[in-house]
Amino acid sequence: MPNEKPYDLVVVGAGAAGFFASAETLRLCPDARVLMLEKTSQVLAKVRISGGGRCNVTHNCFDNSRLQTHYPRGNSWLSGVFKRFSVKDTLSWFSGFGVKIVAEADGRMFPTSNRSESIVLALQESVRSSNFRLRTNCLVKSIKPENEGGFELLIKDSESIFAANVLVATGGSPGPAGFSFLSPLQLPLVSPVPSLFTFNVAKHDWASLMGLAVEKAAVSLPAFGLSFQGPVLVTHWGFSGPAILKLSAAAARLLHDCGYIFEFQIDFLPELSRQEIEQVLLSHIASNPKQKPSNAHIFEIPKRLWDQLCLESGLANHHNWAEAGKKKLSLIVELLKSKRFHASGKTTFKDEFVTAGGVSLEAIDSRTCQSKSHPGIFLAGEVLDVDGFTGGFNFQAAWSTGYVAALAISERISKKNQ
Repeated sequence: MPNEKPYDLVVVGAGAAGFFASAETLRLCPDARVLMLEKTSQVLAKVRISGGGRCNVTHNCFDNSRLQTHYPRGNSWLSGVFKRFSVKDTLSWFSGFGVKIVAEADGRMFPTSNRSESIVLALQESVRSSNFRLRTNCLVKSIKPENEGGFELLIKDSESIFAANVLVATGGSPGPAGFSFLSPLQLPLVSPVPSLFTFNVAKHDWASLMGLAVEKAAVSLPAFGLSFQGPVLVTHWGFSGPAILKLSAAAARLLHDCGYIFEFQIDFLPELSRQEIEQVLLSHIASNPKQKPSNAHIFEIPKRLWDQLCLESGLANHHNWAEAGKKKLSLIVELLKSKRFHASGKTTFKDEFVTAGGVSLEAIDSRTCQSKSHPGIFLAGEVLDVDGFTGGFNFQAAWSTGYVAALAISERISKKNQ
C-alpha cells in the first residue's frame, strides 16, 4: 500500500447500484472518502433511458416471496437481500428526496413526473458531499489485492488508485471480455448471454399486421416446456411485448444454446379451452348461419387478428358459415389456440440491454454482497449473475444489492476507524 491514504471506498460503475451504494455508505459514514469511476462520459445512462425515458423504478410487488419469482436467475439468493431492502423501502427512499412513485395497471412503477430525470436528480443529490468524488472517462483495467490489505485499481494510462474497499457495479456485459478487469481476483464467472429480447421471424406473413397488440395471450416454447401470459405485439421483424420478453428471459440460455433458431406458439384465447371455443363458434353459427365468417366478431381479439386467422384457415373465402364445413372450423380453433411461428434470431429490447450471467453467486455472500474469497470486494447490480423480467425488477435488484453492500462496507469502515 502506498504512503498516500487510500480511499475508504472506490465504486466502479456510475449506474443505479453504484450511486445507491455510494449514497448509503455516505449516509452511514459521512466522513468516508468515496470515489466513483465511470468508463464513459455519462452517468446513470440506463436510468435515463429506462421505460422510454420515464424510468421504471420498481414493481408493485410487496410480497418478497412473490417478488423473487420474477427473477429467472438469482431468485433464492435474493431472498435475504429483499428482506433487508424491499420494494416498500425503495419507495420510501425516493420519497425522502421528494420523488413520489406510483403504480400503473400492469404493476410497473414510475415517478409521478413520468420523467427519468426525477430519479437521476434524486440519486445525484444523494451523493452530494465534500467526501464524494466522481471521475468519468475513467476505465478500470484491473483490480489487484495488496499484500498489506486493500486493493490497487489500475486505470488506463497506467495510473493507480488505492482503496480499502471496492464496490463493482459495472452492470452486465455482452461477453466475457467485459469482466476481464476482475481476472486478478479470480472470481468465478457465468458466461453472459442476452436475457431480454424479442423474437425475429424472417419474412413472416404477419408483417402487414405491424403494430397489432393482443392484450391477453400465452406464448410458449414447446421444446422447453415454458410458457408466459401477457400482451403480445406484432412488429415488422417478428414479435415483442411482455409475454415474449418474459419468455426470452426464462429461456435465455436455452435459446442461446440452440442458436436462436426455435419454434414458439401463441394462444390468443388462453382463458378458453379448445372445446369451449368450439362451443362458442357452434352457438354463433347456429344463430348466424348466413353470416360471412370474416365479418363475425365472436371473441375479444382485434379484428385484424381475426381477419388474418380467417385468411389462414380459408374461412375468408366463404360467403357464409354453412359453406365452411367442420374441417375449417377445426382449423380456426387450432390457430386461435396454438398458432406456430419459427424464430430465426433475436432483437435486443430497445436500449435496455440485460444479460443473464456475470459473477457467480456461489462466490458472493448474500448477507453482505461481499466476495467470499476477497474481503473488501463487493458487487451489486447486474454484474452479478442476477437478472429479472422486464417491469422494474432489475432496478429493484440494483437498489437492494446496493443497499446491502453499503451496510457491510460501512461496518468495515467504522471498525477500521475505531
